[in-house]
Amino acid sequence: MDPKNFLIIDGNSIVHRAYHALPPLTSPDGQTVNAIYGFFMIFLKAVKDFSPGYIAACFDFPAKTFRHEKYTEYKATRIKAPQDLYDQIPQTKRILKEMGVAVFERQGYEADDIIATIVRKSPEPNKIIVSGDMDNSQLIDDKTKLFGWAKKIKDTVLYDSQKIVEHFGVLPEQVVDYKALVGDSSDNIPGAKGIGPKTAVELLQNYKTVKELLNALETDQAWDLNEKVKAKILENKENIVLSYDLATACFTALDDFDLESCKFSGFDKQKTLQIFNEYGFKSLLDRV
Repeated sequence: MDPKNFLIIDGNSIVHRAYHALPPLTSPDGQTVNAIYGFFMIFLKAVKDFSPGYIAACFDFPAKTFRHEKYTEYKATRIKAPQDLYDQIPQTKRILKEMGVAVFERQGYEADDIIATIVRKSPEPNKIIVSGDMDNSQLIDDKTKLFGWAKKIKDTVLYDSQKIVEHFGVLPEQVVDYKALVGDSSDNIPGAKGIGPKTAVELLQNYKTVKELLNALETDQAWDLNEKVKAKILENKENIVLSYDLATACFTALDDFDLESCKFSGFDKQKTLQIFNEYGFKSLLDRV
């Protein structure tokens, strides 16, 4: 194990990604387990690749968050997933705990907020966020990377700052500004209607942040912008500010975070093998 490596798992995102990426699988007792299987396939690969000295698995709390208080339509357009996906989340958490992995969730917050809080509070020099989406890319810096996927679930990519630039066209610290302009349909974050990715990248190359952009417009300093773009931004100013707030990770989701609770020195081999046998995960047994 490398005591400098801290693996931070985005639990819900991986469960969802695995469920939709893999065909239906059932355990010996007839339960649907494709999301659980896919989760642990990814989890064990990350553990093997990074040999972490610390692991934290973060999950959404199954209730509305503080973002819903700011914007009642937050995530309102999401289609409810099948119940057999949701049924696999508590089982995934239970298995992780039995394997000796620290599991975190907090009422009023999303897994992304817990991840952001752990990243901010952890002194470890190498933090690797394992996630099935790019929401956590705003946290990437010289000490934090994102272990995600290009297209297929097996096509893993380790995103650093340069790869985020290649993906979005902006730096990690500008990802929230980018979403404030273009929005995010998966979370129903509105953004500025009429401002697409190309225009957003150009704006952030010139003004760095939406705060600087709005300030330039309000003080009549945005001489380089054409009138149509100016009008779109000014018309959507409230939505831009709201979208920025919604897209920004919260760094205070855990008041009592203790790094030592995440210390990892290996799985309880016998217990883990027993669990995987019970679920019929024969192909994962060798990986343990």
